[in-house]
Amino acid sequence: MKPKGSDNKAAMTMSMLFTNDRKTFITAGRDGHIHFWDAMNNFKLISAVAIESLGAIKYEEINCMTYIAKPKEDPCLVFGGLSGQICVYSIKRQQIVFRADESRYLCSAKDGTKLNEIDADDKTNEIVFMEYLK
Repeated sequence: MKPKGSDNKAAMTMSMLFTNDRKTFITAGRDGHIHFWDAMNNFKLISAVAIESLGAIKYEEINCMTYIAKPKEDPCLVFGGLSGQICVYSIKRQQIVFRADESRYLCSAKDGTKLNEIDADDKTNEIVFMEYLK
């Protein structure tokens, strides 16, 4: 993947959601950052995290994400984007706790070896939508 450089859409928001308690608004997009906003305080920015700094693919764009929270458990964000990589980000632990790279490959052998990695300009495995069904 290539950096967007002077692309005026580099910070475009692609996904937004509220936490279950509606107190936090979360956005993510082409800039590869997840932003947390205080919905109870005029949407003041709480924090932002660059997913690349957490181990996601360099220059990854976030196209979609979903929020998963079960009582007494760690709330998480599941997100995917241009590369086809799916990540689970633990909000409580502030780290990626699961990463699936398998969708980044066109095919794999029966023994699990990866045969052909998708070219960065080939968007056949781009993730454009996800939804958590309760």
